[in-house]
Amino acid sequence: MLYRRRAEPGIFEFRRRGLLVKESVGMAQVAVIRTKGADGMAYVHWRTRSQTAKEGEDFVGGEGKLVFEHGETLKNIDIPIIDDFVSEKDEHFEIELFDASPGSGLGHSHQDHHYHHQ
Repeated sequence: MLYRRRAEPGIFEFRRRGLLVKESVGMAQVAVIRTKGADGMAYVHWRTRSQTAKEGEDFVGGEGKLVFEHGETLKNIDIPIIDDFVSEKDEHFEIELFDASPGSGLGHSHQDHHYHHQ
């Protein structure tokens, strides 16, 4: 008897629960990983949400779709950071993962990003 292994498209989540960068960094690179399987093509959508850091003032927000090919386990979301050269308290915004491809799942799907103003 021959058994076929069930395809495992995986679970999408952030590599780290949070990220701290200086406002002067220019670009925050946020890693999304695919764990517990990498069979076939799979995708996950993402979007930013303003918190104390405001879209258009402190960062360039947006949304998108990460497409992982068969066997691919890492993708990055690049978020431009706006340096206004004003001394402020640390600020943060959120990135959310949502709407994963059928058969895929979501792990840690929210991440706060804190920005240190220097």
